[in-house]
Amino acid sequence: MNRKFLSAVFYICVFSFAAFAESVVVTPRKITYKRPKPFSEYKKSFVIVRPKVKGISLTAAKKIETTISYEKISI
Repeated sequence: MNRKFLSAVFYICVFSFAAFAESVVVTPRKITYKRPKPFSEYKKSFVIVRPKVKGISLTAAKKIETTISYEKISI
């Protein structure tokens, strides 16, 4: 009886973590930059696509965005 109860509690705990897990959604965010006085060899405006993280706390989202940012990636 005691083993069955402990195993039932164990399985409930293990499978309940999946129900409370948070999901992360990464979506593209387009930013358009415009040059005030463009030179002839450069474009007047250009678009940069950056990742936007949603679905978790604000501090965790900022950490993920800085980790996958273009400025931090070194080849």
